[in-house]
Amino acid sequence: MYSKGRDSDYNPNLTGYWLVGILISIGLGFILWGWETRITESQFEKRVHQHNEILRTRMSFAVASAGSVADFFTGSEKVTRAEFRVFTERLRKDRRNFGIQAVEWIPRVKATDRAAYEAAAREGGYKEFIFTERASHGDGIG
Repeated sequence: MYSKGRDSDYNPNLTGYWLVGILISIGLGFILWGWETRITESQFEKRVHQHNEILRTRMSFAVASAGSVADFFTGSEKVTRAEFRVFTERLRKDRRNFGIQAVEWIPRVKATDRAAYEAAAREGGYKEFIFTERASHGDGIG
């Protein structure tokens, strides 16, 4: 038992100080936690915005590059494989076109011209050139 004499260590006023100190510490902890959360969210949003702008810029460049190929075809009466290769060389080498994985020469050839086109391609250095097609269910034909 506690006695209230001079020799006792018990002081009822100290209990209140302890309780107030604990409550202040908890309150400050919540304030600091909220402050740090807002700072972290702000930094995250800033990074997301920066990455979004980088992607938007790069995608715009890739779309413009693809559009330039379309314009090349629109402005030409007939585009040859060699002309296509020269025109798209920059696209293939430009590091800003990280999103473009391939620029391919895939001409539209009428069925009546198929054999002659395949023969011309083989004579042009593509020894095993043949057209391949996919049926609607995905299997190769031709």
